[in-house]
Amino acid sequence: MAQFLAIAVLILLTFLVVGALIAATSLVRAFVLKTMWAWFIVPIFGLPPLGVAAALGVALTIQTFVPSPTPDDDDDDNAKKKTKTRKLVLRIVLTPVMTLLLGWVVHQFM
Repeated sequence: MAQFLAIAVLILLTFLVVGALIAATSLVRAFVLKTMWAWFIVPIFGLPPLGVAAALGVALTIQTFVPSPTPDDDDDDNAKKKTKTRKLVLRIVLTPVMTLLLGWVVHQFM
């Protein structure tokens, strides 16, 4: 019974951590979209700025239609799967940050 309880707690904690990471990356993507919108879309097209909630809605809508990167399941080696998963997580986290950095550089020339 104790082993079952420990496994249940571990599964619950895993879902909580993954859910928190999904929420955090979604908010970061919304912030990046809001900022890029304010830097480029508002001055060029004269559209109103987006708030974080609106940017989150737009980002989630776009995410629905754009396929997400997934690790290949071809490898049977557990170490290779872990490495691919780490690379995938890094890509998911670093892409919005690098986009914001590149956008900031371009914004400096406007």
